Amino acid sequence: MTTSPTREAQHGTIIEYVTWHCRCSACRENWQENREMFYDSAGRATVPSDACRDYIAFLMRYGYTYQAIATMADISPATVRAIVSGNQPRVSRKTSDLILDIYPDDIAPGHRVPALLIESMFNRLKEMGLSRAAACALANLPSGWAYRQRRTVSWDSYMALRRVFVALTNGGEGSGSPA
Repeated sequence: MTTSPTREAQHGTIIEYVTWHCRCSACRENWQENREMFYDSAGRATVPSDACRDYIAFLMRYGYTYQAIATMADISPATVRAIVSGNQPRVSRKTSDLILDIYPDDIAPGHRVPALLIESMFNRLKEMGLSRAAACALANLPSGWAYRQRRTVSWDSYMALRRVFVALTNGGEGSGSPA
């Protein structure tokens, strides 16, 4: 323990415990009380989930569902739901990075797209009163399109339906980016 008057005033703070490695009883008690702000139960570093929550809301405006976001981030759908609902105020850095690395248009032409994205767009269009057959007709897709039997769909099919989805959700205005 130091005898410096400037550091004496800092005892019982996280800065004193972490930066100066003070292990006096006041610093240890404060660290134990506030440790969950920085680490989860397994000792992994955590960050606030606010940025993830906002980004998930942004992705959902594109038509992504919890399941689609979880699939693309390689995490559990329950984790995505917990972040959105606010039940998980902090997430691991790894989870945060996985979610924030998703970009709606990062799938290059010619690549396959998860069929869950198509399903989520059909569900949102159905909520708006547009049947699957009508959505397929607007997107120039076969009316009996069996996308549910596939794990992935072609880029062209995805983009055709996405153009219909964006046009209808934005009222046909703008360049197609979400409001």
